[in-house]
Amino acid sequence: MKRVELYRWRHHWAGRWTTTSYHCSWDEIRIEHPEAVKVADTLQVRWIPETREEIEANSRLLSSGVRQEVPAR
Repeated sequence: MKRVELYRWRHHWAGRWTTTSYHCSWDEIRIEHPEAVKVADTLQVRWIPETREEIEANSRLLSSGVRQEVPAR
């Protein structure tokens, strides 16, 4: 699984500094606001499934609420 770190950011907009109302990664925020600075204590970590097995396991978890082991192939 891929680990993605998301933060809220302070950036310059309309002549003043403001804070985003949403969490996003540095790769996302730098497109429009390369001067953006992370807001302390706003870290959210998301794990993104990459392989077919991880996607299937995640799907089973979301549909049943119970983590199930993926059978070995």
